Amino acid sequence: MSESPDFRKWAARVARQADKERDASEAHRLMSIAEYWVRLADIEDWQRDSQAGDNATTH
Repeated sequence: MSESPDFRKWAARVARQADKERDASEAHRLMSIAEYWVRLADIEDWQRDSQAGDNATTH
């Protein structure tokens, strides 16, 4: 099985890039991308925790 993407790491990288961006609209776009990736990471965590809980109750 392949390793899952590290959305939080990607989000942090894009947020750092946004901090350095001189164009305000581009900085806003980059921060929106970073926020989206954090939400994806949260969803991934929730799904993993839900599956772990399901497995614990069925075994």
